[in-house]
Amino acid sequence: MYRKAIALIASGALAASIGIAGCGTTTYYNKDGNGEAKPAEETKKVDRTDPSNYPITDEQIVADEWSTKITGTVTNNSGERASYVQVDYSLYDETGAKIGSAMANISGLEAGERWNFEAMSLESNVASYKLDKMEIW
Repeated sequence: MYRKAIALIASGALAASIGIAGCGTTTYYNKDGNGEAKPAEETKKVDRTDPSNYPITDEQIVADEWSTKITGTVTNNSGERASYVQVDYSLYDETGAKIGSAMANISGLEAGERWNFEAMSLESNVASYKLDKMEIW
């Protein structure tokens, strides 16, 4: 029993000395937006809910005699999964008066993933539109 206790104490001391010798040499890695490992000091914390990390491209209006759609593509550049993304638009007639709204949403937008959205409205005389807000959870 006495020999086992000495062996355990000695192995613990050896493990502790190995751990101490390795201190200061550990490098922690974070994944960047492309999923590649980077040293922690080379990556910055990105706010997953900041709309500037979700640019909208290819935005256009498509209308027929019964409805109007605002279409576009949202790309998740936050580096993290978004649980929910929603775009809300205001719709205006040719005089500039607000005549309605259009909205689209999606659940689960992975880092780097693109979402081709269609925000629908039953308004048919839409001359212009404006993005009111983007919600991200």
